This record gives sequence, structure tokens and C-alpha cells, in this order.
Amino acid sequence: MILPLLLAIVIVAFGVYMYKFPPVLRCNCTKETICMDYSNEPMSELGVALIHEMVGGYENNQLKHINNSANMDDAHSIWFDLETIKAFVYHTEINARNNEVKSDILGLRIYYSRYPEQNQWGNYKDLVGTVDGDYQKRHTLVMVPTINRGKGDIDFNPLDLDTYIAGLKNIEAYADTNPSSTVKTLAFGINNFRSSSTSSGAQNHGGLFPPEPTDGHAFK
Repeated sequence: MILPLLLAIVIVAFGVYMYKFPPVLRCNCTKETICMDYSNEPMSELGVALIHEMVGGYENNQLKHINNSANMDDAHSIWFDLETIKAFVYHTEINARNNEVKSDILGLRIYYSRYPEQNQWGNYKDLVGTVDGDYQKRHTLVMVPTINRGKGDIDFNPLDLDTYIAGLKNIEAYADTNPSSTVKTLAFGINNFRSSSTSSGAQNHGGLFPPEPTDGHAFK
């Protein structure tokens, strides 16, 4: 009688333990692989009323001021396909991992930016053949990886070990604004919705709205 009772107690105790501390499926991560299972992390959600307020607030204030002062119809949204964003995050993380840096000190800084006037595009090889002339002078975004070594989040290039400590800001080559400069850093931002199906460029899978049509937009 005692043995079945003890067995029942053990089973109940095990059940309670499993309920409170469910097993976590851990992927076999190595230096060359990245785990992408975030099923145990809370999903990010926002109330739609807040999104309407924020998007409408921007369009009725900052965007209206930009359009009136610059006499233009600036972009109010930017679209990138998911795989392109995942690829950028992957290359950021895998190159940092290869240099013994864990992802918990990495981040992305998003700079507000704009496309140069079209007559300047020939000076920048990254623009040639990638975007339509309607994109000139329009608002866009540029994403740059960051690393935190205990003194704040600094922009860095995962492909350049020197920037892991000094950051981009303190290395002269990365301060060069001459269009003829050949220095590059891992960054993301050039996009052209119209050429996304045919372009061979890894970054050309997105678009600005306008000039692209806004038929699918829920918040505007």
C-alpha cells in the first residue's frame, strides 16, 4: 500500500515540477550557427489605436512641415521584405560570433536619412542602378550594427575587428565623406520596390511610400 502511495506522490510532484518548470528545447548552437527559436520570449504587440495616433501624429506634424518647407511629397513609410532583414541580422550576428562576441551586447541603430539628388548618384557606386529617380531627396532609413562594451552602444563594423573597441566614430577611415572613398561597413538601407524581383543586390528588396502606391497600408 505504501509503495503505490509513494509512487503517486512522486508522479504528482513531477507533474507540478514540469508545470512550473517546463523543459526548454535548446538548439545545438556552435560558433558557426545561430539559434533562432524565440518561442519562450513574449511577442511584441501594440494597440492599434496607439499606432494610429503615432503614425497620424507624424504625418500631421513632422511630415506636413517637411512637405511644406521643401515643396515635396516625402515618403511616410518604408517596406523591406522579411528575408532581407533576417539576412542582415544574420550577417551581423555571425560575424560578431566569429570574433567571440555574443548577441546580447549587439544592437541596431536606425538613422533617419534621405536619398541624394539624382544628379549626384553617379558619385556613389552603391546607388547606381539600384533605385528609381523618384526616390531622390526622399526620406529613408539606414541601419548600422552597434556593440556595447560597457560604455554605451557604439556603431561598429562586424567585419572589422578594430571597430569592436574603438567603434566607427574613432577610426579616421570611417569619417571620410568623400564620394570617392572605397571604405565600406556593414549597413542596410538601399531599397527599390520596383526592382525587387529582378535585382541581384542583397539590399534591394524594399520600397518607399510614396512614390510607391499605398494601397496595402492600414496606418496612414
